[in-house]
Amino acid sequence: MNEEEALELFSWHAFQNYSPKEDYIELSRRVVTYCGGLPLALEVLGSFLFGRSIGDWNSTLKKLEKFPDDKIQSKLRISFDALEEWQRHIFLHICRFFIGMDKNHVIKILEGCGLAAGVAISVLSERCLVTVNEKDKVMMHDLLRDMGREIVRQESPNHPERRSRLWREEDVIDVLRYESGTEETEGLALNLQRSGSMTFSTEAFRNMRELKLLQLKNVLLSGAVNKLPKKLRWLCLRGSSDFSLITEDKFLDAIYLVSMDLRYNRPAQYWEYFRRLGPLWALQKIDRSIGLLSQLALLNLKGCTKLKDLPEDFYMLRSVRTLVLSGCSKFEKLSKHIGKMDSLRTLVISGTAISEVPSSIDKMRNLDFSSRQGLKGLKRFTQDEISGPSQDETSGPSEDETSGPSEDERLAFAWQLTRPFLRAMGLGA
Repeated sequence: MNEEEALELFSWHAFQNYSPKEDYIELSRRVVTYCGGLPLALEVLGSFLFGRSIGDWNSTLKKLEKFPDDKIQSKLRISFDALEEWQRHIFLHICRFFIGMDKNHVIKILEGCGLAAGVAISVLSERCLVTVNEKDKVMMHDLLRDMGREIVRQESPNHPERRSRLWREEDVIDVLRYESGTEETEGLALNLQRSGSMTFSTEAFRNMRELKLLQLKNVLLSGAVNKLPKKLRWLCLRGSSDFSLITEDKFLDAIYLVSMDLRYNRPAQYWEYFRRLGPLWALQKIDRSIGLLSQLALLNLKGCTKLKDLPEDFYMLRSVRTLVLSGCSKFEKLSKHIGKMDSLRTLVISGTAISEVPSSIDKMRNLDFSSRQGLKGLKRFTQDEISGPSQDETSGPSEDETSGPSEDERLAFAWQLTRPFLRAMGLGA
């Protein structure tokens, strides 16, 4: 990229125009020179300098002058250092754990960590530190990713267990093998190429009391599930052949958990909990105690080919925004109470056996266009206006209940969920 092309690219980000403002022409040329024509640096620094005073520009140029031409990460870090602390925190989480993931999923997980992720991702995007592609996936340039990881490494160069995030294979294996974890670590990832090639005890996480993000692929865990940190928000265990971790009532001790991914585990089942229950290909029935999940936002049952219906208690939930039933080939009927699900926006029923739906569904004001299109051509059936099952008839919470389910109710729900797994494994529950 020649100098004029570089100046134009920089100007689009710094001034939202093809050329600099008159008072900034010389300053702009100096910045372009220091960026060495690298498009990423031009975009990041241009976005950072947008709307700033000449004094801010001169201050930034002084910082650039300190770095040799080949120290591009140091130049990029100027924009990172200008972020607020909580925004830097989110950037570092993304650069290690969430590149390529759905933006809304990332936001939910990080909001579960007490971070305003939606606002932060907008800020990071404006400064070209992250991008969101046409599929709504969060992406990041490799140079920015490497810069973020180097920032974390520098937190404790010689003692990985003291870093805020762990991901390098050799570092993670050592920390888990020698059970040397500390409270400093908030996120840990270990992605092995070969399934079941290593096993670690849950005791290895005993001292990681602040761990919120845990991603293990093709790694087996042994030991009691209640040894996992109680502050976990995201638990990703892919490619494990051991389901023992989800067959104990104490799993629900992780009260802050907002996302659990057990994809590609054996038997061939996929369960993701995202204040939701996810696809279980062998699932035949959802227990009525699902009505206790007063904060349930999304129920994804895609591909549950043996599932025929949902309990009436589910339709009493007011928080559900998304219901996915695609590929549930034996699912025949939606409850007449579905019209009372005020928050429901997305309903996917393609590939089901549903041939008619309640007429009340046409009065659901929040249902999106795509969902309405999916209901076209189906017969409607009518029914008398009813208020729904009484509290005596359901296990769901009442309208004015604010305290949520009791511990006994939650444990009962955990047991109902795990019984199908135990039966499938021949444990006679």
